Amino acid sequence: MNDILVLIGIVAAWYVLNRYVLPRFGVKT
Repeated sequence: MNDILVLIGIVAAWYVLNRYVLPRFGVKT
């Protein structure tokens, strides 16, 4: 169960990075 939660956390963090953080540095995904 913990592995699933970790996977969801990584995916969520990666989504937030691509959605909000990277565009501030001019990185287009």
